[in-house]
Formats: sequence, C-alpha cells, structure tokens
Amino acid sequence: MISISFFSLLSAHILTANDGYIYSYFLDNTRTINHEYVIFGIRELNSTEFQSYCSNNASLSSLMPPIADTTVNFTSNYHIRTYTSACYYLDKDSYWQTKDIVVGPQTTYGKTQCYANHLTTFAGGWIVLPAPINWNYVFANADFSKNKTIYLTMILLAIFYIAFMIYARYKDKRDIEKLGVTPLPDNLINDKYYYQIIVFTGFRKDAGTSSKVHFVISGDDEETGVRTFEDPHRKILQRGSIDSFILAVPKSLGRLNFMRLWHDNSGLGSEASWFLKYIIVRDLQTMEKTHFICQQWFAVEKDDGAIDRLIPVAGEAQKSEFAYLLSKKTYYSMSDGHLWFSVFSRPPSTRFTRSQRCTCCFVLLLMSMLMNIMYYDQSAIAKSHTVNGITMGPFYITPEQIAIGIIAELICFLPSTILVEMFRRLRPRRRPVSPVREALRRMQNEHQEKQKQVALSDIYPQLTNYIVNSDSILSRNELDTMRNTLVSPLPDKQISYRINQQELKIKKKNKKITLPWWFIFIAYFLSFLVVSVSILFIIARGIEFGDLKTRKWLTSSVTGFFSSILFTQPVKVIKYSFLFSYSSSPLRKISSSSSSIILSSFVIFMALFFALFIRRDDDNMIDDDDDDIFLNGDEEYLHAFDDGSLLTFRSKSGYIPLTEGELVDARNSRLNEIKMWKIIRELLAYSSFLWILYVVSYSTHDPNAYYLVQHLKKDVLDLNSVTNDFTQIYRLDQYWDWLSTSFVPHIRASKWYNGAPPTNLTGYIDDKTNRILGWATMRQLRVKPDSCTPVSSFQNISSLCEAAYSFQNEEQRSFNSGWTSIYNSTIGYSGNYSLSIIKAFLYNKSQSLDTYPYVGEHATYHGGGYVYEFRGKMHEMLANISLLQKLSWIDMQTRAVIIQMSLYNPNVNLFISVTILAEFLPTGGIYPSARVEPISLLNDLQGFALFKLICAILYMIFIIYYMQREARSLFNHRMQYFRDFWSYPEIGIITCSWTGLFVYLWRIREGDRISKLFKETNGYAYVNLQLASYVNDLLTFLLGFCCFFGTIKFLRLLRFNHRMSMLSSTLVYAAKDLISFSFMFLIVYLGYLTLFFLLFHAKILACSNPLSTAQMLFEMMLLKFDVSDLYAADIFLGPFCFTLFIIFVVFICMNMFISIISDSFRVVRHNISLQSSEHEIVDFIFNQLKKWTGIGKTREMDRLHLNPFDGTHVHYHDPITTFPDKIDELLIALNTIYMDTKRNDTLMFRPIGHNTSEIVEKTNAISENTDENSKN
Repeated sequence: MISISFFSLLSAHILTANDGYIYSYFLDNTRTINHEYVIFGIRELNSTEFQSYCSNNASLSSLMPPIADTTVNFTSNYHIRTYTSACYYLDKDSYWQTKDIVVGPQTTYGKTQCYANHLTTFAGGWIVLPAPINWNYVFANADFSKNKTIYLTMILLAIFYIAFMIYARYKDKRDIEKLGVTPLPDNLINDKYYYQIIVFTGFRKDAGTSSKVHFVISGDDEETGVRTFEDPHRKILQRGSIDSFILAVPKSLGRLNFMRLWHDNSGLGSEASWFLKYIIVRDLQTMEKTHFICQQWFAVEKDDGAIDRLIPVAGEAQKSEFAYLLSKKTYYSMSDGHLWFSVFSRPPSTRFTRSQRCTCCFVLLLMSMLMNIMYYDQSAIAKSHTVNGITMGPFYITPEQIAIGIIAELICFLPSTILVEMFRRLRPRRRPVSPVREALRRMQNEHQEKQKQVALSDIYPQLTNYIVNSDSILSRNELDTMRNTLVSPLPDKQISYRINQQELKIKKKNKKITLPWWFIFIAYFLSFLVVSVSILFIIARGIEFGDLKTRKWLTSSVTGFFSSILFTQPVKVIKYSFLFSYSSSPLRKISSSSSSIILSSFVIFMALFFALFIRRDDDNMIDDDDDDIFLNGDEEYLHAFDDGSLLTFRSKSGYIPLTEGELVDARNSRLNEIKMWKIIRELLAYSSFLWILYVVSYSTHDPNAYYLVQHLKKDVLDLNSVTNDFTQIYRLDQYWDWLSTSFVPHIRASKWYNGAPPTNLTGYIDDKTNRILGWATMRQLRVKPDSCTPVSSFQNISSLCEAAYSFQNEEQRSFNSGWTSIYNSTIGYSGNYSLSIIKAFLYNKSQSLDTYPYVGEHATYHGGGYVYEFRGKMHEMLANISLLQKLSWIDMQTRAVIIQMSLYNPNVNLFISVTILAEFLPTGGIYPSARVEPISLLNDLQGFALFKLICAILYMIFIIYYMQREARSLFNHRMQYFRDFWSYPEIGIITCSWTGLFVYLWRIREGDRISKLFKETNGYAYVNLQLASYVNDLLTFLLGFCCFFGTIKFLRLLRFNHRMSMLSSTLVYAAKDLISFSFMFLIVYLGYLTLFFLLFHAKILACSNPLSTAQMLFEMMLLKFDVSDLYAADIFLGPFCFTLFIIFVVFICMNMFISIISDSFRVVRHNISLQSSEHEIVDFIFNQLKKWTGIGKTREMDRLHLNPFDGTHVHYHDPITTFPDKIDELLIALNTIYMDTKRNDTLMFRPIGHNTSEIVEKTNAISENTDENSKN
C-alpha cells in the first residue's frame, strides 16, 4: 500500500469569499526536494466520515488521513486545476537560483508569496498551460451536425490550400519563362564585344508596356546606334519584371555617358505607357557596371507626357541616395520578405517557390489557429483573476497574458522559421547553369555556324564541280581560301574566362550553409505532420467548445489573422527597409560622435529585433552587386536561337519621332480612353454601391410592419368602435370609459371563441399573438397650481389659472391619494389603498422609469411623471381604474397622460413600441394621438440576416473608399472643393453613413440589453422600448438621407447625356437671374402667407400656424387645393384672396420663372462655348465599342498604329529623304533571301555524305596533288 506523505481535508465550513469559495491545497517546494514527480489523489467522504471529520467540533489538524479500501463514487461533478509557482533570486553571477527561498502558503493562482533569509533581488515565476483536452468527451460528441463550424472551417481551409497550390504551381511555371538572358535580335554576326543590360520595370499600376522600346547607349569611344528591346518567346518589360539582355557591338564603347530611351507608343490602352525604375549595363569583358537611374514614366498621359528621355550615368552619390535605397529595399522586402504577399509577388529569381511559400503559409496559419484556440480561455481567466496587471490607456494586460503571447509566438515562430529556411537553403538537384554563359555559348555556336554556312556558300561552285566532274584543276589561291575559311578559329575565349572568374567570386561571396536537394521531402513531411497535428487538436478543442463558442473563437482568430497580414507584417517590413536604407545611406554620417553612438546602439537593437521576427534571405536578393540569375538543371532554357537570329546587316536609318501634333493626338486619345474606363468603373461601382445602400436601408424595415401596426391600432385603440374610438375622444369621461371598456380588456388574453381558457398565453395581449414585455404604464404630467395669473378685471369671477405645459412649470412633488399634500399629518393616507394606487400619486424621475422626453402635437413632455402600472389580474386593474377616477387622478392640472407598452411578436421577430398620448389642453378638451412603431432588434446572423451584415460591411468599405477619395480631392483643390455642387452630396453621404454606423451599433447594444433582460426574467421584467424606438427612428432618418444623397449623386452619371448636359449648362447660365427672381418671389410669397394667416388662422385648420399656412399656399400654387374651405370661412374674402394669389403667383411669377429658363436654354443652345463637352466621351465610347466588336466602321482611323511591322507611324516624306531607308530595306530583304537559298543548298548538299571534316580532307588532298603537279 502506498504511504500518504501529506493530506488535507477540504470541508465546506472552511470556504470564504476571499478564496472565491474554491478549495485549495498548497504543497511548498521544501516538500518536493529531490523528487522527480508527485502523485496526488482526491475522493469524496461518505456520510459517516463527513460527520466524523468535517463537523464543526472536529479538529482537522489532529486527524489521521481517512483510508478507504472500497471504491467511493462521486455524487456530484467537480473541476480540478493544478498550477505551479516559483521564487527565484539573482546571485552574484547574474543567474537565477532557488536556494534558501521558499514559496509561501498564501500563494494563489494570481500572486506568489516568497520567504527569503537574504536580501537579494528575487522574483516569482509561473507556467501558463492550456487546459487539457477531454478526449472521451471529444469522441462522444464528434458528430458533424453538432460541430458544423469547426468541420466546415477545416474543409474550407483545405479547399483554399489546394486552390492556392494550383495557382502557385501555375505561377511557378510562368516564372521560369521570365528567367534567362535574351540576346537582342538585332545583334550582328560580326559584333564580338558584349554588354549585359538589366532593365528594372516599376511595380506601380500600369507600369508594364507592350510598346517597342528603343535605346541608344553613348560612350566616350562609340555609341550603339538605335537598338530595340525585344524577345520573340515571351513578354518583356512587364510590371515588376527584371529583364536581362545581351547587347553585341563591334568594339568597346568606352566609359559610358548617357542612355537615350523611347518607345513608339504602339501598345494598346494602358500597355502603351512604361515606368522605368533603373537600368544596369555590365561590360562582360571587364565586368564593370554602370547604373542609369530613371524613376519616371514614359507615357503621353502621365507626368510631363514625354516618351523619349535622356538618362545620364548615375554617380556614387545618386546611387546611395536614401530614397533610391529605400524604394529598392522596400520593394524586395514586400515581394519576398513578406511570407503571405510573396505568394503573389515572389521574385522569379529566388529558389523559394510560390508553392513552397503557400505550404509554409498554411502551416503558419494552422499553428496560429492552434495556439489561439488552446489559449482562448486562459487569457480571459488570467485577466479576471490577476490584480497586478499593467494598464496602458484603455488596455489592461496581465503577466499571464504576456506569457501566453510569448509562448504562442515562439511555438508558431520556430517551426515555421525552420520550414522556411529548409526550403530556402535547398540546393538544386543538378548544377545550375549561368544564363549569361549559356547565352554567349549559344551566340558563339550560332556565330560559328553562320561562318561555316557562309564559307560553304562561297566555295560551293568550285567544290561541287570538283566532286561531280572530278575536276582536279584548281588554283592554289582558291584552295588556300577554302582551307582558311573552313578551319577558321573559334571566337575569343576571354569572355568565358571572365564569367568563370565572376562565378567563383559570387560563390565565395554568397557562401552559406545549404541542404541537399532531397531535403525537400523532409520539409514537406514535416509540414504534413505539423498540419495534421494542428488540425486534430483544433477539431478536438472546437468540439469541446461547442458550435456557438467556436464561432466566437473563429471570429477573433480571423480578425487577428487579417490584421497581422495587412498591418503588422507590412509595418515590420517597412521598418526593416527603412533601417537598412538608412544604415546604407550617407545620412547616418552627418550626426555627431555622441549621437552616432546612441544611434548605432538603436540600430543594432532594431536590427536584432527584426532579425528575430522578419525572415530574410540575402542570397536570393536581387541586388545591383549580384551578377546572374542561375537556372536549375532540370529547367529548360527558353531562348533557343533561330537560324536567322544573328543578322549580317543592320539598318542604319534613324528613328523618326512622333511630331508634336501626333503626340497631342495620342495624348488626347489616351486621356479619353482613361476617362472612358473611369466612367465605366464609376458607373459599375456606384451602381453596386447604390444597390447595397438600398439593401441596407430597406432591409431594416420588415414588410409585415404595416399590417402589424394597423392591427394593433384597430385592436388597442378600438378604431372600429362607434362609442369608444380613441381618436374621437374629446371629453374626460370618454377617456375613462375607453380605459375601462377597451384598453384594459385588450392587454390580457381572454378566453378562446369556444370558451377554452388561454393556456400557455401568460403575458400575451388579447390578440394572442403579441406578448407584452413586463407591463403597460400610464404616466401623467401635470403643471403647478396657479401657474398663471388671470387678468385683473376677471379675478373676481375666476381665481384659478393653469398655464400650458412646459418644463419650467411642471409639477414634480409627490402627493397622497387624491392629490392631498403628503406633509398634511391630519389627513395622512386616507383609505386603505393598494400600492399601485399610492404610487400613482408619487412623482418618479425619468432615470428610475427608463423613460425619455416625448414630442406631442402641442408640447414636448418630460420623461418623469406620476405612473400607474397595469399589473395584476384584469378585475384588479378595472377596480384600480375606477378608484383613480373617483380620486380625480386626472384633473385641471393634468396636461398629458402617456400610456406606454412594449410588445414582441415572435412570428415576425419584431418588437413594437406602443405610445398612446392624450393631451389635455388649457383651452379645454382632449387631443388624442398614438404611435405604434415596429422595431427589428434581433438578428441571428443566419440566412438573410447574415446577408444584410455582409452588405453592411461592403457598404462601409465603399464609404471608406469614397472618404479617402474626397479627402484627396479636398487636399488637391483646397477651398475650390466647396465650390463644386457635387461635393455636398458626397459629404452628406459620408457624414450620414458614419453617424448611421454609430447609431446602428447603439441599436445593436440596446437590442442586446433588452434581449438579455428578457431572457433573465423570462419576459416578466418591465422593458421600455422608447429609447430603442428613438434610436431606430434616428437610424431610419440617416439611412433616408443616405438614399436621398445617393440618388441625387447618381444624376451626375447622366452628365454625359447631351440633354442632361444642356440642362445643367442652362441652370448654370441662368443662376444669377434665378437668384434675383427668388428674392422677388420670396417677398410676394411671404406677403400672401401673412395675409392668409391673419385672415383665416381661427377659421381654417390649414392656417392655424405659419408653417401649415405655407404648406397650404404651396398646394394652392400647384393647383392641388380644395377651395371649399376658403368659401366656408368667408364668402367674400376667401374667393378674393384666392383669386389674387392665382393671378400674381401662378400666372405672373411662375411664367417669369419659365421665361428665364427658356431664354437661358436658347442662349446656351446657340453658343457652343457655354455647353459642356463631357457628352463627347459617349461618342468615343461607341467608337471604341465598334472597334472591339467589329460592328460598323469607326468614325476616324487610328493613325498611330498603321504599321504593325515596326510599330512606327506612317506619314508622307520626301522621296529623296526616304531613299537611303528604302535601300536599307532592300539590302535586308536580299540578305534574307540569300541566306535562305544558301541554307537550302547546304541541305541539298549534305545527303551526298560529305560533312565539313570530309570536305577539309578533300581540299587538303587536292592541294597536295596540285603541289606535286606544279613541282613536276
């Protein structure tokens, strides 16, 4: 039997609130010295043991441990948690030790107590472990139906990985085509001095080009002439590409001075323009490099519109500029250093392929998800139990959270870094081949083959005559010529030697630890292993969480994932690039010695930090000092030479640039094309935006709301009743009758039509469909007695005077029943009244009632008041209503009675706020009104609700885009921005959208509060929907204004219509006249408004106040007014005033307005300068559409693309001027025909069985015979 070293009895009476009512057992470090492990057990005491050991009289310290030989089962569930704590001190060697220091018994999960007998620096330690997985529970609840979220997440991740791997592999194949060095097609066969030209195209939008780019390189000794960048096998000069070419010239150009570049603008659309970053020219004989830094556009529509530039050689100062280094380093860091972005922008030169990067990304993602889900609960627990956290503004961070973050990052960082380095350091399976060496070798072979072909073509007649006719009579000179031609030496080996020396130099420079090629299988196996384990534990933890908690975890995980990709990683890369660029630029040499030391320390610290958290591969970096991009042995060289790739003759004609007029035409055509695509994008984007806006706006209103409102109005207000119709109430006794006979019976579910009791309908109103939230309330607002003073001459007749309601004269005192003073001790509480009656005479503030001010027809009423609650059974409420009537609860001081009721209809998922207002006017009588407002507060994020949420997110993305666009426009145009009419709809949309977003979040919070309260109380707690109703109304107003501004803005897209353009031009031209007319019309209109208001304010409801009078006059102006009210008000003044208004306003003023518009339209139509030219873009769009579809003929021919042979434009020149060019073209054509003919002759000659060596031997034999004959 195992002996028990330590034990503790955990009894209920030892639990305290300070311990959180949690049993704890502490084992200090003095008991575990020299022990490898500790075994502990726990069991439940039986009833006998409990009475013996855990009674209040038992002494726990003197008891022996209870030993049981039989199995004891637990009668309830329990949770157990283990944690370790430690105390350390720092010794003289700066090592942490635990000797002579003890962990105290008051140590808890959140804090550590330490005992020490020496004064040294000490600290506590902790280990944060994730909660273990209950595998029994996992296997028992692993059904797909119960855990759809976690299973579907893993399935979708697998599908995305496969899709991205297919994409990555496809792009890897395409990247291979971009490698290699292209010999320029216009190299001559006799040119043997070679230069390598590396062209770096920018990475910005539309930076690539398909136009033909020509160049001239000028040196101290020579220039190249007009040459062309061209590759017949692949596209060159594409966006972000690095293209390498071999240039052959007759001799060295000397020290290079400048480079002239231009293109022929022959590309279509955006492919005509080109953004050049810089060019590197390397002399392959001396291996010297020359840099040409450009960083400019070659485009007719951008910058200065130039497509022909002269670029001087960059000096050392220009090459070390901070902006140049930062641009180059940032581009490479983002395209290769950022693991996620590099899947799409990986440089073709690196051996770390896209598919390998995709695998590393998938491993990192799953490991991050694994750490996130394993420590998902630990962070919240640590925050709730720790009191010594760090507060930084709104953030509160605990030491455990810091430890969790470090542990999670290390666990994710180390394996992913190892995998990335394994892939980066793989050696190719075969020895790599230098593209420059390969290109030169093929050029030499081509050169040699050309020479042999030319030689054979020269001696072909004599040799054929000798072989066929056996004619041995040949001159000695002819034989010497044939021998020298056939055995001519190969080209010089100097270039190959230079390349060998440069390759050795590169190998010494980039020497690093590499791995054999077969390590790729180990890397993929490790990736598969990590992914499999991560998926297993993620699914297991997700099953433990349950589907709802898994969704919450997934939301936080996705948010962190995208924030890391889009924010954290780019910031790291940019910081690293900035640091690298600054350390490489001359700026750092300016600072003084003291500041240099501080800056150097900071740079070293930042370099160490970024070295730990940002992976980089210097060996694969495309630097100016790196020479070649090597192909793997299993990759096929793309640029196989054609037979005619090396020319024997090149045209000497110069390039004829575009004239100034043709440049203007090209620029206008390109600008129109850009404008066309901008209009199409704007139309499509804004149509999508408007559709999403309408979806967001209209989806907040349920189509069932109208029917629900009509039903409740008829049911609660009793609109169908002849005697109890609420809207027809005008006396106080009618109001009490309506309460007793209509309202109270309708707020309780009565029996069914067959007399059956309303089972399971507790809390429902009489329609048995809508459930009341809590209870209805009736709130009265009163004015103070004697709030006004009667006129002195009538004070003897009536001394009572109660003014209209206002916040200043509102009564806020509490009273006894019957409105007697609460301080009158002689009266006290008269009668035995219920609590509901007593509270009806006590004033309540709005904070305690959860009510807010309410706007009526005649006043705005405060949120407080005297409240009666409709609670209890129906007969009790009817008795209370009768008693309130007897106690004169409503009297002469009453100014408003507001009945508020909150309902919920589960059938249509709508909340309903019902407000019934009866305003008691000081003039006498009652003015009834009611509002029934349906509100959609609950969204389950499924079905259409999820679709609405997605549309709302897309809508805010559009708003962010429009906001940054308007901010940029404001920055560019300054105050001129506010003079544009179309700026105000944009401002209105942005303002209302952001305000609506905050109101929408406010409504969600209010809905969560109401649903939580309803759930906690099972619907029996009082819930007031007044605030939710106000928030919903505010959101509706904002969405309405968004729809209004959005629809108005859509009219701007019609500006390209000729008639709409004429209308806008007409309004602009007539603006001054219309403003003058508006002042005159406003004076006339105000005069008639005053006349009608003063004459008929007491006789016609429409003239009771100035605002309604203005509304009536506007209807009269539109001839939509019923004149019978004026006739009934006054038989003479009514028709007379109406006739005057029609004559002066309708006949005169309105016709003046029409005349101003008509005259302005006639002037604009006959004056072209006043018309907008934006409608012309429509003709351009139709011409382009005809060109694309081939329908009909375009109105004008494109003069800039008539010569597809060389991409140059065609126009008339003087025959004398063009004669040399024609001769050059004729020589080129004859050379091509001549070479083709000789090639065919050579092919005809070969079947005879004579190769080159045999011909040489025969020639030598003939020469010897000839020598002998001559001697003889």
